[in-house]
Amino acid sequence: MINIVAFVGPSGSGKTTLAKYMNLRKVTTFTTRPIRNGERDGIDYFFMEDKEFRRLYDEGELLEYTEYNGHLYGMGIKPLRDSISKGELLSIVVDKNGATRLKELFPDNLLVIGIRTPLEECIERMEERGEPDVLSRSKLYSEEIDAMTDIAHVIILNSKDNWWMSRIIIEGIGSKLEETNGV
Repeated sequence: MINIVAFVGPSGSGKTTLAKYMNLRKVTTFTTRPIRNGERDGIDYFFMEDKEFRRLYDEGELLEYTEYNGHLYGMGIKPLRDSISKGELLSIVVDKNGATRLKELFPDNLLVIGIRTPLEECIERMEERGEPDVLSRSKLYSEEIDAMTDIAHVIILNSKDNWWMSRIIIEGIGSKLEETNGV
């Protein structure tokens, strides 16, 4: 039974936006980066100091972590295990490391959806949200696309010209999963 829907793709591809349209409970992940305008602690991320983050990882409370632009991002393992044991559905936005780790630990409970967006649009989105060091993030684009292609069960093309179609596909997958799981 699928309990976890993971969204993976390059930075700026629209993973977080599309995940919202699935209407599943979101797993809140952890980060050491500063909070952005409009974000809420405990909702968008659990914002914390580096020392606390590393303590959680050392104590086995984080499944994995990745460093971007000098900040750590990680996923807690307890919410995932709890949801599986209760038969709940949830979504999570991850990078290639997170998706790989999820596939290792929960292969029968996981659907990985890859989000592919043209590089120019990813750069534009990162700039619009004030992402630091867009150039270095955009240099990872090809690597992230290759990794996503290897990891994802489904890949959705999410450009400006067809974002509405991406949304319809995501909503449809979410509805079918809820129906299948009796949610």
